[in-house]
Amino acid sequence: DEKTPLLFQWFERNPARFGKNDIPIINTEKNPYLNNIIKAATIEKERLIGIFVDGDFFPGQKDAFSKLEYDYENIKVIYRNDIDFSMYDKKLSEIYMENISKQESMPEEKRDCHLLQLLKKELSDIQEGNDSLIKSYLLDKGHGWFDFYRNMAMLKAGQLFLEADKVGCYDLSTNSGCIYLDADMIITEKLGGIYIPDGIAVHVERIDGRASMENGIIAVDRNNHPALLAGLEIMHTKFD
Repeated sequence: DEKTPLLFQWFERNPARFGKNDIPIINTEKNPYLNNIIKAATIEKERLIGIFVDGDFFPGQKDAFSKLEYDYENIKVIYRNDIDFSMYDKKLSEIYMENISKQESMPEEKRDCHLLQLLKKELSDIQEGNDSLIKSYLLDKGHGWFDFYRNMAMLKAGQLFLEADKVGCYDLSTNSGCIYLDADMIITEKLGGIYIPDGIAVHVERIDGRASMENGIIAVDRNNHPALLAGLEIMHTKFD
């Protein structure tokens, strides 16, 4: 509905490229991402506007985030390490063992011996304390890091705001929905209500008559949507 929270995401691999007391979100004439978020907060005053962030931020940058929240009361900066995603985790060793068993159960002529050896090596290389799918994406600091945790955030949906324990979020239910927007999305007017009969929707772009799904806009009407849980199950079987 018109009060479903909006969520942006900014995972910054190199906070040092910003001033130590500045908001560490790109805001140039070509890429006015921070301004886009602020504009959304100004237009959608009745909605909570989350900014899901991660990075080794300087204390002054965190203070700048706090000032942003002060200046725009509906903006809530949500730090990745303040959210418990452990319920979506799986041990890497289990993923590798399952794939090793799958290969070893095949007839020898169909077995991928190179892959099997690679899986065994990757299994032996797992360091103590890092036997975790979620932790493996923290080491990535690339598109996988961003995409994986966007999916985790959308599994939490409105609960993400409650778990962050931010002032002004307590009217949300633990099963509230959420609308994710990439920071390059520009809001020019109120979004209003969004009809999603299946409880989940993504933006579909048509290029040369062909439909292409775009994950720059994702809307869910509840947490733990089955489609996102199915995607997580796929992640629980991958080994790369």
